[in-house]
Amino acid sequence: MRAARCPGMCPERERCERQGQARLHRLEVATGAAVKEWRRPAAGSEAAAPDQLRPPDVLLRTVRHLVARVVPRAEPRAGVGAEPGDEVGAWAGVGTEPGDEVGAWTGAEPRAGVGAEPGDEVGAWAGAGAEPGDEVGAEPGDEVGAEPEDEVGAEPEAGVGAEPGDEVGAWTGVRDEPGDEVGAWVKAAAEPGAGVLPEPWPLVHEFVMDRLRSVRQDMVSQRLGGRPAATILEHSLRFLLCGQLWLGRPPPSPRPRHSQPGSVEAQVRECFSRLLAAYSQGRDVYENQAEFQALALLYDLGSDQALHHALQLPSHIKDSPEMQTALGINRALTEGNYVRCLRAVRSLPFVESCAVYRHIATLRHRLLRAFSHGYSCCNCRFPLQALAEILAVDTGDTAADLCRRHGQQVNGDSVCFQKSSYVEPDPDIQPAPELLELVTIKQRGRTRSSIIQGCKMPSIDR
Repeated sequence: MRAARCPGMCPERERCERQGQARLHRLEVATGAAVKEWRRPAAGSEAAAPDQLRPPDVLLRTVRHLVARVVPRAEPRAGVGAEPGDEVGAWAGVGTEPGDEVGAWTGAEPRAGVGAEPGDEVGAWAGAGAEPGDEVGAEPGDEVGAEPEDEVGAEPEAGVGAEPGDEVGAWTGVRDEPGDEVGAWVKAAAEPGAGVLPEPWPLVHEFVMDRLRSVRQDMVSQRLGGRPAATILEHSLRFLLCGQLWLGRPPPSPRPRHSQPGSVEAQVRECFSRLLAAYSQGRDVYENQAEFQALALLYDLGSDQALHHALQLPSHIKDSPEMQTALGINRALTEGNYVRCLRAVRSLPFVESCAVYRHIATLRHRLLRAFSHGYSCCNCRFPLQALAEILAVDTGDTAADLCRRHGQQVNGDSVCFQKSSYVEPDPDIQPAPELLELVTIKQRGRTRSSIIQGCKMPSIDR
């Protein structure tokens, strides 16, 4: 294992470089913590120096920061302890815990008011170069303006961490004296409801995916294994599997070609490969192993290689409820029993549904092809509502649309299957948004952060 001695979530050299070039991400500014970004290794370049590699404890702290501080910024209520209707939450206060007197943007201290007037979109970010206790008003000529898109402080040293490893930096140029609980920028506040809206999920998704990839890059560079590596990979997989569904579009159906390097599918496969290898090394007991072994089988549903791996697992893993469900779905697919396969998929919990969802379109195509041959008769009518239940869609209208896409004739509340008119739909045409409800309804109001952290969610029968 290589030496790693970077004390912060972002190496000091990279932070200064990006801050000087105004390349700090707006989510880094909003949370007050820069995070090392992923960079493609240059051909023939030397290995990263120890002061550029984050040790295991810092990597885990980075993952916790991304999941617990950044991901919630895209939630409808982006704050901890915000009152109903408040648009401004406490997530902007890095280092504050629920119940702390110092909220994020509500300004509890007299010196923390920073002169923010009602209607201001941003609090005291405009006040650069103030001393602790000053009212940090934005004066004409200050380099850091009050516009939301400004990303850097006025002084080079005003970034994340006054000292190496500090997460809470003086983004406004305000340096904390020893004993200060948080930087003055944390207390700089707009009034509740002052227009700070949740971040769009595509922005958060792209940022977190890049920073988690950087974490895994550091993990591989120092040949990290064991529990720290498993924890990082488990969080990464939950994020990658669920993130695309939260974008409102399903992952593409699997095709017999290699995925593009850097794509979500390529990252998922890399994470599964490293995680399953970590599980097989040493004698550690991993409490989430059965869950992720099942996820790997569901993600590669129908793969002989994935099934072979699953059948070689120890009996206490192979006989777990998660693995038995995944093996049952795989068996139903192998036998061509698509009705039983879709019925089992419908009862899967949320994360498992996200893993298998890329196969759903194929399962529905095969079922409709089988029905178009088995029920091909001019005088035969199949009720649409019953077909919707079998296809695991939510309405008869959705089932009717699927039938029409496969060349079948729909008359009122029934469909007439004809073998001669069956057509395979274009695989590049994405399903209608309502077809995602098979998965999205199972989230049941849980936050994205809690799902990525591994909060168990029960299966449901619909």
